[in-house]
Amino acid sequence: MSYKSMLQEVCQKNMYKMPIYNTINVGYIKESNIILWKTLLKVFDKLYETPDNFKNKKDAENHIAYIAYVDYVNQSIQQVNQPIQQVSQPIQQVSQPIQQVSQPIQQNKTPFNTPDITPLFNYTDLLMQINDISKEMTVNKETKETKESVYIVLIDLENIQPQVKHIKSNIEYHCFYSSYTTVDTSKYTKNCIMHEIEHPTSEAADHLITYTAAKLANKNNTFIILSNDKSMSVLQKLLIDDGIKTIHINKNSKFNEYLEKV
Repeated sequence: MSYKSMLQEVCQKNMYKMPIYNTINVGYIKESNIILWKTLLKVFDKLYETPDNFKNKKDAENHIAYIAYVDYVNQSIQQVNQPIQQVSQPIQQVSQPIQQVSQPIQQNKTPFNTPDITPLFNYTDLLMQINDISKEMTVNKETKETKESVYIVLIDLENIQPQVKHIKSNIEYHCFYSSYTTVDTSKYTKNCIMHEIEHPTSEAADHLITYTAAKLANKNNTFIILSNDKSMSVLQKLLIDDGIKTIHINKNSKFNEYLEKV
């Protein structure tokens, strides 16, 4: 269950006002074609804001729901664990008859101006679950960041046709060509991911390489651009400027020498 669903369930069962999300576009990463989002959340008569920008709206809303949910659980635990003050004075005997109450007794309210209802959750257990989830997220993030680097080879078949003989789990081969090409592409279909563009322009495959590189860009990966086209040095520079290790090779011999070391 997502934190948005958990937060909504708390509000429904405890008769709070339902959460109101306002997710806005705060930026755009042109090189990666990514839109950045920030979410404002109003719930429990409070306003929460995501501390960072997110690459999609769903993650931004779920993260702010997590912050509000943890805040709610912590406040509830503090209320439950407040010590009872000791009565320092003896109770005086009632000597007068109890007078009839002429005014209705005001109902106690919670800090969020809603009826005081018996908690439906074991807050200590919930907090332990949240801590376990946070630890798991941290472990998954560290594992992702330390995983083996993947070498992504971008091959421009229009001007260079290498021998794909280094078949390893950490190497991905991507071949690019136009549907009007005269190159025999059949020998690459077994070990390569094929990218075909239907356009007669000679530079069509070059544009497809640039487009695909932007989609696959990841700082854990190393790009190897295999092409005789000098314009590929521009793509190399853009990727390097974005912190991604990139190598441009224009000869089959150099390509095979480099893969021997991978």
